[in-house]
Amino acid sequence: MAKFHSALHRRKTIEELSDRTILESIELITFSRNDLHEYKEMFRELQQKGVIVTGAFEGDLWSTQGESSKILFRFDCELYGEVNLALKCYTVQKIYNGIKAQTVRLNVAKIKEAIRITRGFDRIIYHI
Repeated sequence: MAKFHSALHRRKTIEELSDRTILESIELITFSRNDLHEYKEMFRELQQKGVIVTGAFEGDLWSTQGESSKILFRFDCELYGEVNLALKCYTVQKIYNGIKAQTVRLNVAKIKEAIRITRGFDRIIYHI
């Protein structure tokens, strides 16, 4: 199984120093099943805030409330096993950290295309 690295950062506000200054802890993260409970908790918080309006973490279809309409996320990479789960965690982490759902949706579409082309990152295809 391939190891999945991501350009994700986990940010936590440590203290608000003033109206314009905060102290944050920033940690580079890599997908791990051991952190699954944290992603599920983030998902629940996003539901409670009304950001994720339909779907369950385990489900294949989520919708979020965008600025002007609902944005759908379809997780249909189950053929590639853990890749689908990693993609869900990536999505939750990005939205939780304040990236607009529409931007995350575009990034997820690009990642899904890469998953399809490489057959789940099982082999890399080079075109010259």
